[in-house]
Amino acid sequence: MSKKNILKIFIFFSIYSIFNLILFFYFQQDKENRIELYFQQKVDKLFSEYRATQNGFKMLSNFVCDNINNREDILQLIYKLKTSDNRTKNILRKKLFKKLKKYYTLLKKYRFYYLTLYYPNGKVFLRMHQPYKYGDSLYTKNSSLDFIKNTPFLINEIETGIIYNYQLFYKGKLLALIKTSISYDVLKQELTKLFNSDYEYILKREFISKSTLRTGHKLFIQSDINEKFFYEETSIKRDRSRVTNQTINKINLVIKDRIKDKLSLEKNFAEAVKIDEKYYVVTFLTISPFQKKNYNIGYLISYEQDNTYEIFDSVFWHNIILGNIIIILILIFIFYVLQMNEKLKLIASTDKLTGLFNRNKFYEIISNEIERVKRYKRPLSLIIFDIDHFKKINDTFGHNIGDYVLKTIAEIIKKNIRINDTPFRWGGEEFIVLTPETDINGATTFAEKLREAVENYKFDKVVKVTISLGVAEYDPKRDKDIDSLINRADEALYKSKELGRNRVTIAD
Repeated sequence: MSKKNILKIFIFFSIYSIFNLILFFYFQQDKENRIELYFQQKVDKLFSEYRATQNGFKMLSNFVCDNINNREDILQLIYKLKTSDNRTKNILRKKLFKKLKKYYTLLKKYRFYYLTLYYPNGKVFLRMHQPYKYGDSLYTKNSSLDFIKNTPFLINEIETGIIYNYQLFYKGKLLALIKTSISYDVLKQELTKLFNSDYEYILKREFISKSTLRTGHKLFIQSDINEKFFYEETSIKRDRSRVTNQTINKINLVIKDRIKDKLSLEKNFAEAVKIDEKYYVVTFLTISPFQKKNYNIGYLISYEQDNTYEIFDSVFWHNIILGNIIIILILIFIFYVLQMNEKLKLIASTDKLTGLFNRNKFYEIISNEIERVKRYKRPLSLIIFDIDHFKKINDTFGHNIGDYVLKTIAEIIKKNIRINDTPFRWGGEEFIVLTPETDINGATTFAEKLREAVENYKFDKVVKVTISLGVAEYDPKRDKDIDSLINRADEALYKSKELGRNRVTIAD
């Protein structure tokens, strides 16, 4: 083998190796981006599920509290309760309990178990779920947590779930407040019913009251995901509908170290894990009882068996193999492609005589413009014109002069159009100007400008040249396709000719 051939092989192999290395890193990055996007879609999906379910409960809470706020008799009772002596207060409190019972019954039907009424200073005067417990304050004193300092609820109120607050006004003044809440466990059960996943929630230790942790009932136990988070015991003991508790325990064990830093960031994220030859995607969504940023108390977690994640590997290797084939083809044909590409584009899209775009390019450009019109609701107009008595010019002065007139008119068009306008030679002596962002009035004004420019131009050997024009604006309801718009403009053009030529006519 000659040195020249060895050199060629070496160069070919070197280029191939470089491109193959680039290809590998590119598709590796592409794979990671796809996975990241997929995980983001999982987060968005969980957020949508959570928000839709939470909004359903919120609508019911709003309905009940709005009804209470519109009951004059209830508001009067609360006002009297606030200003009466203790003996009278007990009587009024019982009356108030009876009036609110039907609303509380409705809430309980949909598993709202908490309905509390309290004064603006935080003092509770009625708990529907604990009518015997009142007179205490919801405001926290001397808390070490900034979250609690800025939030008018005791720490042991937070663990109940999502909290909704409403104000009651009487005679234009704030009279009292209502607090309802739905537990995260109830929310989780509702999510499981509605969507194709299993759910769990974990709370930070600092948002669970010390009395709850000390109780012998063990309402909360430490999670196997992270020692700083706790499960509600009754929640994790329930049977799962899709992913078993045993599988979830295995998943948590595998991802425990992997997600430790992510949990501390308090941001939404997702992870994939393979358990018993099956892939699962675990999605973490930050939760807050007050639905406010930076007040995250834990995570809502979804566990979902996933048949999509493993496809990313097969797509990656498929892309690598296909990419290698393409690289080889590119190395063989690259010079030929580069040389021929520009030439073919020029031939395919340009009129040789005038240098304007041709009919093929017109359909390509107008298709894109019509898509923009439909998306952004912006106007689009079209001007079509031809040269008056062009056949007579050819017959009288010859085809060379006819070609000269065509090229000159093309130059006149180029000098008078705006940046966004595009001229085309439609065929023979016919031309089209496409005017985006222009309604029928603007296009008509522009068409008149073109007509005058041609009429006033001093052509060599030809005494005078004029054009007749038709103008139409694209109408989505009327123009079912591109040809419909052209036909309307063309009809206007022929009307200009019938009316004596050298004029502009607007389409119907």
